[in-house]
Amino acid sequence: MLFPRLLLRMYMNLRLRLLLQAGCLLLLTTVVGAQSRAPIPTLTSEDVIGTKQVVSKTPATEIGKNPSQSEKALAKDAVSTAPVKSAEDPKKKAEKDWNERLKKAREKLSELERRADQAELQMTQLRNQLFSATSRGPELNSQLNARIGEFTEQRNRLRAEAQIAQQEVTTLQSEGRNNSYQVIEATLVNEKGEPDVKAYQVEQEKLQNELRDAQARVEVLQIRLNSVQGEVLKKGNGDNFTLNRLRQERERTTAELAETRTRIEELNSQLQSHRQKATAAGVPLGTQ
Repeated sequence: MLFPRLLLRMYMNLRLRLLLQAGCLLLLTTVVGAQSRAPIPTLTSEDVIGTKQVVSKTPATEIGKNPSQSEKALAKDAVSTAPVKSAEDPKKKAEKDWNERLKKAREKLSELERRADQAELQMTQLRNQLFSATSRGPELNSQLNARIGEFTEQRNRLRAEAQIAQQEVTTLQSEGRNNSYQVIEATLVNEKGEPDVKAYQVEQEKLQNELRDAQARVEVLQIRLNSVQGEVLKKGNGDNFTLNRLRQERERTTAELAETRTRIEELNSQLQSHRQKATAAGVPLGTQ
C-alpha cells in the first residue's frame, strides 16, 4: 500500500507544477500583448506652436550673452584674420627725421653766411668811402671808422657761428652716409598726381635765393682777393711769415672763388631745367 501512495503523491506534485508553469506563461503573454498595443507618441501642430512661443519669450537682450563654443571660435578667427595696421618702418621714420634736421641745419648755415657776406660788403663800401678822395671832416671820418668796426665785429661773429653750423651739417651728412639715408627730393605733384603749382613756385624761389647768395659770395670773395693781393704787393720786401700767411689766404680765397662760380653755373642750369619742367607740366612761373 505504501508504493501506490507514493506514486499518487508524485503524480499530484507534477500536475501542480505544470499548472503553475502554465499560469505564469499565460500571465507573461498577456503583459507583452498589452505593451505591443500601446499608442506610438506623435508631434502635433500644437506642440510645434508651443515650442515657438517658448523660444519667442526669450528676451532679446539675453541673446549673445552666453555664446556657444562655435560662436566663440568664429569670433576668434575673425579677430585673428582682421588686417592689422603696420607701424611706420623705424628706418623710414629715422630717415625722415634726419632729412628734417639736415634741412634746418642747411637753412641755418645759409642764413648765417648770407648775413656775414652782407656785413662784409657794407664794411667794404664804408672803407672805400673812407679812403676815397672826397674831402670830409674829422667827425665824419670818426663815424665811418665806428661803423666799419661794428660791421667788422658783426662779420666775425657771424663767420664763427657759420663755422659751427657747417660742422653740424658735416656731422649730419656723415650720419646719413653711415646709415645709407637718402635725401628726400622736393615733390612737384599733389596726392592726385597732378602738377602742384605752389611746389613749383617754392622750388623756383629756393633756387633763385641760392643763386643770389652765390653771386653775393663771389663779390665778397673777389673783394677779399683784391685786398690780399694788394697786401702781398705792399709787403713784397716784408718778413716771410707775413708773406706766407697772405699767400695762403690768397690761395684759399682763389679756390673758394672758383668753387662758388662753379656753384653759380650749376644753379643756373638747375633753374633753367626747373622752368622747362614747369612749362612741360603747364605750370606758369614767369622769369623773375
